[in-house]
Amino acid sequence: MPTKWRRRVRSPLPHPEHQVYLLVHVLLFVVGLLVAQLDGQIWLAIGTSVSATGICGWAIFLWLRITEQSTQGQRRIQGLGLTDAFPARSVPIRPEYERRFVSARQQIDFLGFGLRALREDFGDQMDTWLRRVPIRILLVDPDAPTPGWSYAYQRDVEESNSPGSIATDVVNFLRAMEPVKNRFPERLHIRLYTCLPAINVCRIDDEIFWGPYVLGAQSRNTPTFVVSRTGPLFDVLRSHYEQIWTDSRYSRDGFQRTEQGFRSVVIQQALPDQSDYRGRST
Repeated sequence: MPTKWRRRVRSPLPHPEHQVYLLVHVLLFVVGLLVAQLDGQIWLAIGTSVSATGICGWAIFLWLRITEQSTQGQRRIQGLGLTDAFPARSVPIRPEYERRFVSARQQIDFLGFGLRALREDFGDQMDTWLRRVPIRILLVDPDAPTPGWSYAYQRDVEESNSPGSIATDVVNFLRAMEPVKNRFPERLHIRLYTCLPAINVCRIDDEIFWGPYVLGAQSRNTPTFVVSRTGPLFDVLRSHYEQIWTDSRYSRDGFQRTEQGFRSVVIQQALPDQSDYRGRST
């Protein structure tokens, strides 16, 4: 028998005291049945009571084992730092974001595609946040890996968006943040990432909201998980973000300094031709 299977067979009774406990209650059950066979109502009552004690012992043991296994699973999850999960993000869990944004004191980071929901729902609060904490934002580069066929356009296909939707969101986000960047040049930083999009991230101090991108689903409708600094998953996600942010192979600055102030490096006229996009997506 394979070792893995043998471990699985033995796992319900990992300790000798468990075996003794079950054996005792088996004996109680059997003895109760024998006593119940004796003549007289008293012996019947005693026998059934003893047998019932044996059955209750098994039921209690089973319940404790199930509870123990469930507790072990919860401890493993908590050990990773996972503290909460939601079936979707953005609007459905907006209160979860809001209460953390209000209390943020260290750092706010974002990683996403065009982050339209962030711009529309919280754009007018950026100034308030920036007076308290620095903010970093990673948007997908609408020209990467090539202007003719970018990750942004590929994701439009996967989400059944209109061609160019994500690229337009990036342009609009940068355009909306230009005046904010000029008011807070040392506290607001936006870069355009050029690596493959894998996850979305929203870090607020010592917690990170994150979730995967799923084929055929709008990113706002995919599950979102929350991790805290207490577990290793926080450091994994933080390292992922920092590598994209700091490595020029994976991101570039979203603004350039001009005589008139900071200006977006992406303009609408530079977006790929729509006919080329439709031709490649068929």
